[in-house]
Amino acid sequence: MNLGELERLIDVVKIKIIRDQKGTWSKGSTTYLNALFDEINEVKEELSSGKQCFLEDELGDILWVYLCFVHNLEVEGKVSMSRVFERSLIKYSERVNGINNGDCWDKIKKKQKIYLELEQSTFTSTIHQQNTDTL
Repeated sequence: MNLGELERLIDVVKIKIIRDQKGTWSKGSTTYLNALFDEINEVKEELSSGKQCFLEDELGDILWVYLCFVHNLEVEGKVSMSRVFERSLIKYSERVNGINNGDCWDKIKKKQKIYLELEQSTFTSTIHQQNTDTL
C-alpha cells in the first residue's frame, strides 16, 4: 500500500460520512465504534479459515470502519484525524527507536503518558482561560 492509496480511501470515507449525515441509520461515531467490534470478530473467524482473500477483505473492513470512526469523531469536533496519525507515528517511532537503543518499552510508555498528561493539562487550562475571558 502506498500513501496515495490511503489518501484515496480517506477521500471515499469523507464522501461516505457526508452521505451518512443525510440518512437516519448512522448515529455518528458510535455507529462505527460498535461496528469495529463486529469486524474484529469477523477477522477472528477468518484467521482460522485458511482463506486469505476473505481474511484480507475482513482486515480491509477494519481499516474502513476505523477510518470512518475517526473521521466521524473529527466531524463531531472531538479529534483531528491528521493529529491521530501524527500522534501514532510519533508514539510508535519513539518506542521502536527506544527499544532498538536498549530502552524498555514500558519505561518509554510511562514517559509518554506523563507528556500526554502535561499536554492535556495545558490544553484544559487554555480552554478554561478562554472560557473565563469570554465571560
